[in-house]
Amino acid sequence: AAVPTASGRMVPLALGSQTGGSINRPASFCGVVGLKMTYGEWPVQGVVPCSPSLDTLGPILTRVSDLPLLLENITGQFESESYRQSFEKSLRGNADQPLRIARLAGRFNELAENEMIAAVDTIENLLRKKGCHVESIDATALFNEQLWQVHRTIMMSEYQLRQKIARWKQAAREAAADGNYAPYRQFIEWTFAAE
Repeated sequence: AAVPTASGRMVPLALGSQTGGSINRPASFCGVVGLKMTYGEWPVQGVVPCSPSLDTLGPILTRVSDLPLLLENITGQFESESYRQSFEKSLRGNADQPLRIARLAGRFNELAENEMIAAVDTIENLLRKKGCHVESIDATALFNEQLWQVHRTIMMSEYQLRQKIARWKQAAREAAADGNYAPYRQFIEWTFAAE
């Protein structure tokens, strides 16, 4: 979804699905905006599933300013003017409570290329000039190897279970077409049998 959006000719925006970074990373590689929505914010019915506990949808756009229009058209819940004004106000913050933004430091800076660090520095300076409060946070401990292992375990377990169920359903359809019906016990044994 990021490539056709970045081309500027194929589509003005797109929807992507993310289980482990499939919106954010391609968007950053292509120089467009990717937003991983909060889990459950948008329904994922009709999306090829990978891991129900992790799958989310999100927009990929060329400009952040197009986000309110996209949200209005997808959700149908917002009145254009009021939502746009609210969105713009949240970006500006206010005199009493400036917008607070966390910049991930630590491992994230250590692994980033110099050009990326310079680009983030530029954005941080622009945000500060606009009155935002930007704070560097070392999140290395939050994003340790154990977290990645838990993510992989959940994702692969759910994916493999969905594949087993899909194979069983196909076998059951074929058996039913021949007049044979697999009993429930066989379904459980077959689904959870060792590969």
